[in-house]
Amino acid sequence: MNPILEKVKKLLALANDAGASEGERDNALRMAHGLLAKHNLDMADLQKHLQQEGREDYCNETFGMVWCRRVSAAVAKLFFCKYYYGRKINGTKIKHHFVGKASNAATAALMAEYIISSILSECRKRWKHNLAPESRSFALGAARVINERVDVMIAEAKPEGSASTSLIVQNLYKTEAEANEEFIKAAGTSLTSTKVRQTSFIGSAYAAGKAHGQTIGLNTQVANKDHLRLK
Repeated sequence: MNPILEKVKKLLALANDAGASEGERDNALRMAHGLLAKHNLDMADLQKHLQQEGREDYCNETFGMVWCRRVSAAVAKLFFCKYYYGRKINGTKIKHHFVGKASNAATAALMAEYIISSILSECRKRWKHNLAPESRSFALGAARVINERVDVMIAEAKPEGSASTSLIVQNLYKTEAEANEEFIKAAGTSLTSTKVRQTSFIGSAYAAGKAHGQTIGLNTQVANKDHLRLK
């Protein structure tokens, strides 16, 4: 397994214990993000001496509702990736694509899958079904808050163990975004990006979803995914 991914997975598992506080969960995510930021910066600095980590289009198959795509896009952005979605698998699931360096893309896919499953689990507890009208409104509210939290984390991002300012990480986001676009262009991929559009919702369920979105530890448990290509 890629040593960076191994460290990231350990950080993402810190909140696997139900007794972990939200502060502990968010701190673990910040550490995971900082580790990846430092790894990306180190690789950029050493590119004349080391072979850079490969870039890939990492595919995940899970639910394809609008809010799922919004969550996936937010998580991809946090972990230096470009997100787009592909063809339908069946009536409810689609292919989600995360384009970026191998460790970034695998981490983003793991995290997005976990968050989507977490929100759906809460929906079933409350309304017994993933596709209930209340579930949809709840999930939209949660997705909105997750997007807001990701934007804050990116604005405050700093590499692990570094005195660098967030400005350096912002530049890393820019260079990674450009590299991802070049990779996609070279592959001749036709993108279907998630779009923000006006959607109706049930106010009480939407508000409950926003509150739940604040409690989701974005770093929380990642189940053992033997099928993932963690090199």
